[in-house]
Amino acid sequence: MALYKLVIEIITIREDGRSMSTVLFNTLDLALLFTIYQCVLFAFFLLLIKKGRKAKPDFIGWSGLAPINYLIKHAIGLRINAPKNEITWRINEIGRHGIEGLRFNGQGETMNSVNLIAQKRNKLSDDIYINVQCRQDFVSTVISHLPKQSYQIDCQKESKIMIQNNKQR
Repeated sequence: MALYKLVIEIITIREDGRSMSTVLFNTLDLALLFTIYQCVLFAFFLLLIKKGRKAKPDFIGWSGLAPINYLIKHAIGLRINAPKNEITWRINEIGRHGIEGLRFNGQGETMNSVNLIAQKRNKLSDDIYINVQCRQDFVSTVISHLPKQSYQIDCQKESKIMIQNNKQR
């Protein structure tokens, strides 16, 4: 029934446009038959297509680069400077947020993998608690409602940063 209504709307649009005033279909029965033929042909075509190689399960592709870039840079607030081995984090959120498995500065096993998680706060002026795990040492710069502060992160164990009234504990 819905298919029949869709066909009527398409034919009406074509007749109103006058570009196809002598349309391919003179009756609605012929139009419906043609539409059913198209659906069956398309289904048959799908059955003939061979399945290609599947990509990796976590493969995003080129179309995923822009949304991921926007998420990391603007929504989370991270800026990565690999040549300087530095991550700048602009924290404006009060909920628990961050990133896990951020890889930068190297290739293969030498690549640094970082987890940065800011814990939930009740209001923007509360203390900021950040949990950091990494493979290699790096510099973390935090920008928030407080002045910009930089920290040398040691990756021997899980690091915790607490930002309170312009001081680090």
